Amino acid sequence: MLHCVLVHGLESHVTEADLLEFCKQAGNVVSIQLEKDNLGIPKGFAYAEFATQAEAQHAIQTLNGKLLKGSIHPRITTVKS
Repeated sequence: MLHCVLVHGLESHVTEADLLEFCKQAGNVVSIQLEKDNLGIPKGFAYAEFATQAEAQHAIQTLNGKLLKGSIHPRITTVKS
């Protein structure tokens, strides 16, 4: 079972490595998928998969609006299946 959250409101200079370090604050991150257009330009959102549903929920509760790369305040929400 996937335990994913949607991270949106990202600026184009944020990398998957940045998001991995950011999301690790909430728990064990299994994967990060930064969505890009057909030219490879980030679309401003990503999916973060956590090892457990509890960690995914913890990410939503603790990382929402927290600083990422010094100035970005991303929003984190659940992914609807």
